[in-house]
Amino acid sequence: MKTVKSAKRILSVLLSFALLLTISISAMAAETQGVSVVVDGQTIDFSDASPCVKDGRTMLPLTAVVEAMGGTTQWDSETSTITATLNGTTITITVGSVDVTVTKDGSTTTLSMDTAPYVDSTSNRTYVPVRFAAEAFGCNIGWDQDSHTVVIVDTDKLVSQVLSNYQFTILENYMDYSKTLDASSLSVNETFAMELLMLGQTMASLDGTVSGVSVDGTAAQLTESFTLNLAGLMSLTGLTDEDLGSGFSDGSAGLSVEVRADLSNAMVYCLYSDAINEQLGIPAGAWISIDLNELFAESGLGISLADLLSHDYDLTSLLLTAAGNEISLDGKASTGYQEVSETLNSVAAALSDSAFTKTAAGYENTLSLAPFGADGSVALTLTTDSSGAVTGYTVSGTAAVSTDFISDSLSGDELTTLALFGGLPETIDITLDASQGADGISTCQMSALLGNIASLSIEINSTCTAATTTAETTPPAGATIVPFADLTGTTVEGD
Repeated sequence: MKTVKSAKRILSVLLSFALLLTISISAMAAETQGVSVVVDGQTIDFSDASPCVKDGRTMLPLTAVVEAMGGTTQWDSETSTITATLNGTTITITVGSVDVTVTKDGSTTTLSMDTAPYVDSTSNRTYVPVRFAAEAFGCNIGWDQDSHTVVIVDTDKLVSQVLSNYQFTILENYMDYSKTLDASSLSVNETFAMELLMLGQTMASLDGTVSGVSVDGTAAQLTESFTLNLAGLMSLTGLTDEDLGSGFSDGSAGLSVEVRADLSNAMVYCLYSDAINEQLGIPAGAWISIDLNELFAESGLGISLADLLSHDYDLTSLLLTAAGNEISLDGKASTGYQEVSETLNSVAAALSDSAFTKTAAGYENTLSLAPFGADGSVALTLTTDSSGAVTGYTVSGTAAVSTDFISDSLSGDELTTLALFGGLPETIDITLDASQGADGISTCQMSALLGNIASLSIEINSTCTAATTTAETTPPAGATIVPFADLTGTTVEGD
């Protein structure tokens, strides 16, 4: 009997050892197995420095990949810095540092990598984390585990190729019309209303007016007055007027803000009512300054404020780039580039002249939102004159956006609570109706519905007429100014 038990024990030890050995070998293989890189459907041939996996991160020799994509690199031995340029974007990386500067359209931002770059002692090449490098240049990137392949699609380059195959005269006429809306001095009068409901009860509402002047689309002086009502939220949570702050009575407060903007200098200044400043922790009468260049650089939109103001951007390119980067390339070493190419051609065709239908008043077109990661569509109707110039438009659309981003952020207890009300719906259902006419009247109605749990509705009506006054674009001399970036602190400055 003892012999049998001993034999079983020995067999168990041997099997355990064999299992551990297998796991160890598999782990080592994962670390040392060669990594391939496919760029725009073509496998890159690395002559003197190959990609590798280090500490669980896929690292690429930066120069080899950038040059394969048509870019350039420059090495500074004195500072151990490598600078790479591709598609109008320049990134500067210092060996051993996770900080990277990214310059595009004249704006420079500093980003952080999760792994510092290093110089391989054998090849003397600089290695960087593959995902960061690709995304910094605006490329779509994925990983094919089965073939150990990094999949990269240079979206900007592919967009340029696709656009050359279509005509977009009608959409360009619409962009020209957008320019004319800003090319004058306008007196602005606007009303707006917003309501937030939860379980059929109004939790919050915001109603108000905007009046003032806008000059050439770059300068503005506007006064906004609005009433914020939080009575429903107070009833649900037990909050009091004192909890909400000064200015509230029965959950309602009348608030105001004056906005002065000089977009040619990318600066906006806001003077809120004292009640809001108190909540923000800044002195009464202090102005908040907002640097729009900083906000745009951090937004990841791929467009600068200067481009937006001058309308020096291609709306079609922006839409195609968004669609191309929405596609997941994971597991698609051999098919990723083709899938992105087909999607971009599909979107380009839907925006091209051939997709518009001629009507008695102008043109109509309906665009599917599937390439942008949502179920739904947007219908665009353009009103034109006898020369084909756009004189007005209407936009209507619906979209169903997945709520995965909500469920991923909720705890188990929160999901259990939602289950009492039927659970979290699979989508947020959004509707939009907007119009702009030659008479200067514009309207916008939007709603977002989260099943029977919550809904948000917004309505804006605006009238613009020719203005004879100008706009003050900066705070009065001697005013206290608080930079927007410092709102979490107490830094103030005198003007």
